[in-house]
Amino acid sequence: LFYGDLVNPVGLFKDEEHETSLNKYWGYAKQQGNSNKGSQEEKKFNAKRYSDLMSLSQPLVTEQIFQSFNFDKYSSILDVGGGKGTFAIRLAEVFKGEKIASLDLPDVCIEANKSISQAGVEGKVTAIPLDFFKNPVPVGYELITLIRVLYDHSDDNVRTILAAVKKSLPPAGSLLIAEPMSGIPGTEKMSDAYFGMYLLAMGKGVPRSHDKIHRLLRQAGFSSTRSLKVTLPIQTGLIVAKA
Repeated sequence: LFYGDLVNPVGLFKDEEHETSLNKYWGYAKQQGNSNKGSQEEKKFNAKRYSDLMSLSQPLVTEQIFQSFNFDKYSSILDVGGGKGTFAIRLAEVFKGEKIASLDLPDVCIEANKSISQAGVEGKVTAIPLDFFKNPVPVGYELITLIRVLYDHSDDNVRTILAAVKKSLPPAGSLLIAEPMSGIPGTEKMSDAYFGMYLLAMGKGVPRSHDKIHRLLRQAGFSSTRSLKVTLPIQTGLIVAKA
């Protein structure tokens, strides 16, 4: 679908209302933040379709995270925008702490609960149905993760998300951000060009540099931020921020 949209690249840049095949496919993206558009069945279908693809491609990112970040220092983890719970379920296999939760929209959490049950981790992983643009992020978690969440959103939405996360974290809490990031030498063709055009065709979001995300974190009030080294930066960038 994306390569089909690139047949008319000028249209992507010239007209903000230009309809693309990718934009139509990702009805979920268009509906987020506009709850009045689309029937309930359409929303459920689009949310499931989006979550299915994110779940299938999650291992590409997950393995980078586990190679570079130690989760054992935390007793509780909340994955915000966790989709079908794929990352939380994978975390349950290795995490020694007491509590793991995956937060996403109510329609998405229906699928997350199915995945959690199928994986047999109901006692360790909880799905929290919540729209974090309309409700406070739950408190009581030492670490919050945002796995491929921010790059789907505008700067204003990212500021809202980071402020909500900062407010929910305890004073010694941490935030882990993992997603494709731009501006890394040697990865420009993928992280800058491909993801930049993909998100443009999708109709929302933008790949950001490490420096840009660090600035947004500091604006949200986080006390310190640092980037972590990964083996495949073309796939994933990692940033840790202290509340």
